[in-house]
Amino acid sequence: MVVLRVTKKDEERIKDLAALLQSQAIDEKPVEMNAEGELDACRQNLDILDQDNTTWIAIAYMDNTPAGFISITRIPKPNAKNGYLYVDELYTDPNFRRRGVADSLLDYSKTLSKSLNLAGVRLLVRNSNEPAKHCYAKNGFVLSSTTFGQWLCPK
Repeated sequence: MVVLRVTKKDEERIKDLAALLQSQAIDEKPVEMNAEGELDACRQNLDILDQDNTTWIAIAYMDNTPAGFISITRIPKPNAKNGYLYVDELYTDPNFRRRGVADSLLDYSKTLSKSLNLAGVRLLVRNSNEPAKHCYAKNGFVLSSTTFGQWLCPK
């Protein structure tokens, strides 16, 4: 069974989130990373765990072990749609994949969106990430050919 815990203002979950971030870094590209240090630095700049009604991070647990997480941000709109939630990160530890972790995290994003009276949930997925595309479609997300650009701050 998957149990979700929202990390907002919950210092006890920081080490679990750091462990999942470390696992994600290793899973996506073998690099050395100090996830706990990077998370601390992020929180010094903008504590994403302390942003009321703008950012949520939920951790999924299986057998009291952190199995995955979702990072969600509210994107407001200046019209009657009231905006969307945007899934910025969704990650499941490889040891817990295909066991309902991502489904539970996505359900949380949809429930949160409804409770905030928003227009829905948006996310991006790489065209080459077939397992993720299948997961999103299975969870009711409609995939389109829309691309999303980004601008990076000059250093």
